[in-house]
Amino acid sequence: MTVANIQALGLPSYYSVIMTGTKYPLAIDAALSVHNRLAGAFAAHSSQAGSPSAPDMTVTLDAGAYLANGTLVTQSAQTTGTFTAPTGATRRDIVYIHQSSGVAAVVAGAEGAIFDPTLPAGAIPIARVTLTVGMTVITDGDIDDIRPAWVAFASGSIPYDNSSSGLSATTVKGALDELAVESLDQVARDLAISALIAATSTGGLRGPAISWVVSADNFSTKTNATFDTDHYYNPGGFSQIAQGTGTVIGNMTASGGNAAAFDSDTTQSQAQGADTGNVATAGYVGKDWGSGNTKTVTKYIAYATSDSGFNRNGGGDVTIELRGSNTNDAAAATTLHTDTFADSNSAVKTYTSGITTTTPYRYHWVYMTKSGSGTNGQCIAEVEFFETSSAPEMTLSDDAETINADCELVDVYVLEKTVDASPTRRIRASIDGGATWATGTLQSPDYAVSDKRLYRYQCDVSAQNVGSPSPRSLKVEYNTLNDGKERNVYRLDAVPIY
Repeated sequence: MTVANIQALGLPSYYSVIMTGTKYPLAIDAALSVHNRLAGAFAAHSSQAGSPSAPDMTVTLDAGAYLANGTLVTQSAQTTGTFTAPTGATRRDIVYIHQSSGVAAVVAGAEGAIFDPTLPAGAIPIARVTLTVGMTVITDGDIDDIRPAWVAFASGSIPYDNSSSGLSATTVKGALDELAVESLDQVARDLAISALIAATSTGGLRGPAISWVVSADNFSTKTNATFDTDHYYNPGGFSQIAQGTGTVIGNMTASGGNAAAFDSDTTQSQAQGADTGNVATAGYVGKDWGSGNTKTVTKYIAYATSDSGFNRNGGGDVTIELRGSNTNDAAAATTLHTDTFADSNSAVKTYTSGITTTTPYRYHWVYMTKSGSGTNGQCIAEVEFFETSSAPEMTLSDDAETINADCELVDVYVLEKTVDASPTRRIRASIDGGATWATGTLQSPDYAVSDKRLYRYQCDVSAQNVGSPSPRSLKVEYNTLNDGKERNVYRLDAVPIY
């Protein structure tokens, strides 16, 4: 294409002293050629041909090109299959192209329906064709242009349109529901999330969305953040419940009695520790946390006696269980954890995983039985119960990304799975590389993405434009505000708004 005549002025000008004679109409042709590269991509029109026009029930799409997943997709002009006229009432069919190939297809609507039919996954809407009963030719007047604008993302290109005919939060939410199965390709889920970001971001002219996806331990700035496969999290530790908390309960009343299991002496003999006596019975000892009090035990340690292990001179295997209940009945209590092992003197059994922690209980016990014959009671030197301590404050931020100057707002998205209910968080954005920060305000609604949620925060960064250089340096920061709750963060996204 020839564009030399419009480079200096940007657009053809009838009043320009240099655009005389044929230069002006040639400049118009050149400008239209440049314009049509985008505006005419996949434009739909009637396939009527000849003079007079022959009846035709197809639609022709002009050639077009776009970027998808970093690959340029080009498609020459193409014609749909033949449409069939409705028999009972007006029908609205949608012509679309496949996002991965640009190949056209049609999804038929229902006769008499007032809404467009649902598009399949990966479809980009191009045109709405209104079909009336008995019609034999499709004219340009029967075709509505519903092509979306193009919004580029770090992971590819996604169509987006502010109008109701384009991509919306509702339609993308439907796509996300379909993509919620964890076995689907991560790129597909990322594209769907990016589409939702485009569909829900509000404000003025939007720049390309920038994504920081946790695919490795790749965030440049992080505090109290542990990486695990595809996310960062802030695990809490274990805090021992004081041995004097609650009331000691159990059936190990011989030797030192039940209280010996909570006297902070982990090296006691059978004669000093808690003991059932020489009886063929299960042994159990634990705590009543008190009326109106419940606890969730997330770790426990059982200390064997120094001379008789757990099986009171019986040897063999022993089974230790953690049990919980809201009634004082160890035999009928819920088993929260179990382990069977060969008994030995002075054994220390520490358990931090595999414990059921979904329900807090008023009563907890360590419950012991000997496997096989020759049972003669149980004994134990000490029991220690632990609960999870508060999760530490976590901060996440990655390297800055370059954006255009004069950004007014930044919509920041966080994909998060929360272990504890009703967490707080602080989301900030900076367009001067982190020298100045603007704290975001949580916008509604948020969106479910499988077992996670996508939250949107809007940050007003307009004050950072004063005396600022061009281009700008965009950073975002995620912080848990030390609320003690554990979070799992999978990605951060930012959409600059001008």
